[in-house]
Amino acid sequence: MKKLLITLTTILLFCSFMANRHVVTIYMIGDSTMANKPLDNENQERGWGMVLDELLQGDIRVENHAVNGRSSKSFIDEGRWDAVLGRLHKGDYVVIQFGHNDEKPKEDRHTDPQTTFRANLIRFVQEARSKGAKPILMNSIVRRKFEAENANRLTDTHGEYAVVPGQVAREMAVPYVDAHALTRRLVESYGPERSKELFMWVPAGQFAFAPDGKQDDTHLNALGSRLVARLLLDEMARQEPSLQPFVRKARAHSGTPFTYKGMSLQSHERCLYVNPAMATNADAFTFAHVADALRYAQQQADDSLWTDIFIEPSVYWMDDPDSPDIRQPRGSSSTPFAMELRLNRVRMTGMTGRAEDVVLACNRGHTQGANGNFTMLHLSGSEVEARGITFGNYCNVDLVYPLRPELNRPKRKEAIVQAQLVICDGGDYSLTNCRFISRLNLCPFSGARKADFDHCYLECTDDALCPTATYRHCRLTFYSSKPFYSTHGSGARFVDCDLHSKVRGTQYLTKVSGPVSMERCRWTSDDPNLKIEWNKRPDPRHLCVMTDCTLNGQPLHVPTPTEPLAVALPPMPMALQPRIVPGAWTIDSHKPSDTQQYSWQPDTTRSAWAYAEGVDGAEGCWGMVQTQRGARLMYTPRHEEQDTRRQACTVELDPCKSAGQGFGSATAQYLDICIKFDTRTLTGYGLRFVRTPDYDKAVETYLVEYDHGTIRPVTSAQRCDLFRAGCIVRLQAEGDTLTASISNSRHPELPEQHIRTTMPHPNTFGGFHLQHTGTVGAAATVIRTIMLK
Repeated sequence: MKKLLITLTTILLFCSFMANRHVVTIYMIGDSTMANKPLDNENQERGWGMVLDELLQGDIRVENHAVNGRSSKSFIDEGRWDAVLGRLHKGDYVVIQFGHNDEKPKEDRHTDPQTTFRANLIRFVQEARSKGAKPILMNSIVRRKFEAENANRLTDTHGEYAVVPGQVAREMAVPYVDAHALTRRLVESYGPERSKELFMWVPAGQFAFAPDGKQDDTHLNALGSRLVARLLLDEMARQEPSLQPFVRKARAHSGTPFTYKGMSLQSHERCLYVNPAMATNADAFTFAHVADALRYAQQQADDSLWTDIFIEPSVYWMDDPDSPDIRQPRGSSSTPFAMELRLNRVRMTGMTGRAEDVVLACNRGHTQGANGNFTMLHLSGSEVEARGITFGNYCNVDLVYPLRPELNRPKRKEAIVQAQLVICDGGDYSLTNCRFISRLNLCPFSGARKADFDHCYLECTDDALCPTATYRHCRLTFYSSKPFYSTHGSGARFVDCDLHSKVRGTQYLTKVSGPVSMERCRWTSDDPNLKIEWNKRPDPRHLCVMTDCTLNGQPLHVPTPTEPLAVALPPMPMALQPRIVPGAWTIDSHKPSDTQQYSWQPDTTRSAWAYAEGVDGAEGCWGMVQTQRGARLMYTPRHEEQDTRRQACTVELDPCKSAGQGFGSATAQYLDICIKFDTRTLTGYGLRFVRTPDYDKAVETYLVEYDHGTIRPVTSAQRCDLFRAGCIVRLQAEGDTLTASISNSRHPELPEQHIRTTMPHPNTFGGFHLQHTGTVGAAATVIRTIMLK
């Protein structure tokens, strides 16, 4: 027991000694370029002082008292310097860096460089020395502002504020770091474009803290802060030799060993390793997630060197599949992206060689978790390669992962909606042994100036494939009749491919005429009588060539178009007529009350209608066509005051959407046809056709009441398969009863649809109203005839 008491007493005395022993401390005073930053909300900003302790070793610590927006004056006036002074001990260091905010004209910050600024620096030095501490002066780091005349040279934005600290240091024999000169050399070495990788240049939609992006040439990111901290610490130790034992020497980070195809490799700065079983360690160039590796590659990329990313088998979600939030477009874009990246010379490799083993996944589409055509990746830059990888958007398709069935995930809904993969705006993309899974608007590296697909599998519906690509030895499955919207330039080329069509009737290649060539390709079909055509109206100016191809084992030859297109009348503009005139039509654009949550606005300076031919499903149909969203037609009776007890109308229309969806997306895109309508107060009754996420080949329809511009349904919604070319709508109001009948002259096999209701507030109005809130072009509706009675 006595021995134990002696031991405990010794431990307590030792702990007491340790508690009272002062640890040498580096105190940092300065502004936001040095300060600690919050790390929540994915913030990427870093002050260089924030990472300084990572570069130190031994019995020393850092206290960073730098604060955003402070000048030498405000740091003193707010009592911050007194707080530091009260903590100083003999042997401590004080790193002093001001200037950025002393330059500013605000009264609470501004100092004069040769008087008040100089005096404040002298005070810091004298008072630090009075405590036995060692002051180190430095001037401000540079801003990333290149000269207009010499794009490779920085403009000096600090003037005398960058000079005075050195003058004071010489006068008072203080160690001095010329941070301005050191960081100038660093930033200029990176050049005007790559130097953005050091500062807070963040693209829209990449990080939660800056959803609209950020372009900041003053503050550093993680890479910039590490490089600047190393530069400044090395110079501090050179100027103040007593610091040298505490400086951790820069060394090459050791990588992670791994094996690929029998080869022993080790990760390094240009060879990144992704393994979900390991924690992310950027210093070892090892990442748990593909997204982390891609961000690192973007940050580190040198355009003259390739970066390889080796990826172990797993499902890697590029966007949180369990988040209930609706993904919104960022900035001026109309498309929400899971990630936006600038990559040059990056090669992604799935390590097993089986594309189905390495899956980059998302599960959002338009109206299914996103507002807009959700896309997994947006890539800027050129020379990007992928091998042995699946790119999949699984909102419309079940994710089945045989290697680990617990990672399986069912699709969000049955309806097929726009769900995209990779949109890019660079050139030279190479995809080998990859799979591309989605349905509508697949977009596999669409937008590329040049893309090559070799031994890939792609499945899609309409408007889906990259139109500037070459497809070699690929397998493709077409779930709809027009896999390209259009091709342009040299067009699309298929060589030695297997193509399977699930279409019945006619399989086209493009929706709008464009060049396509097919060599040694084998078509198969679920329909033994399938016809293959280039386009409904192929243009002979577009080179379309097919050689040595087969359909269900039989020779297939689709003739190159040679006949000139029929001359079509140009659209005839229908003049804007926004006034309400008895006995006349009002022709304008209008944003109804139930569309306010969407950002589009009608252009009231031009007509919203033209006499023109429809496209796609309405090709060959002529009539009134919308030229902008919100197109509206209204008729005001000659005798407005006359009571109308009975009214009827017949409207013949041809929606351009051939599949029957009618509109571009389920974002309050609808067509209302109304009678018993007062055009001045927007009051009456009608029939609505509306795009819905619940059906991919139909719309919903129901009767509505307009009450002074407020719109509400008066019947439940019904599925409608008749809203396609040949649609005929008959509306009749008699007494308090409203009846709608819908039929289709081109599809007599579809039964006529009837909706009937009692009008909640019968009226005696006799006007007519037609409102189209859908997008235009391939989502417009041709209005062939309107008959009022």
